[in-house]
Amino acid sequence: MMSIVKALAALVFCLLVALPPFGKLKVLLAIDVEDPSIRQSVTSAVSARLNSTDRYAIVESVHGADLLFSVLCVRAKINNGRVIGITCASNIEYYPFEGPLGHWLAGAGTIIFDDPDNLRSVVDALVDSLINNTTDSKLREYKDWVIATIHATCDRNPPICRNP
Repeated sequence: MMSIVKALAALVFCLLVALPPFGKLKVLLAIDVEDPSIRQSVTSAVSARLNSTDRYAIVESVHGADLLFSVLCVRAKINNGRVIGITCASNIEYYPFEGPLGHWLAGAGTIIFDDPDNLRSVVDALVDSLINNTTDSKLREYKDWVIATIHATCDRNPPICRNP
């Protein structure tokens, strides 16, 4: 009986690792901008751009999200308070399994500075960074890293990985 359970567990694990994701990647946006009109513009532009693809869909809830796309934008000012640009930074977290187990995608975020009137080019650069850093091969690499980390943790600490 125990060998059947182990075989089924191994099969489930192999399916989780070997099968590609079906459907679109679900993206939860976390846009933080002091100016509400800029926040709305950034949110609308990012949503429109990602929803227009065959690969991504914006979701409103953290439950079931595959990616958390965080964007922080601030106005760049000089000493007299005059706005000379806008700076936006992004961060991407990947959740390869349903639940809270995620992985920050190192190097996938970006920082952009541009004229406030060129907000569209800022958004395009942020979204391009997300698209270029969430290819199937890169997500497979991140997922494999999460799985290897779990295995290493369980090898070093078997009691915390026992299934009751």
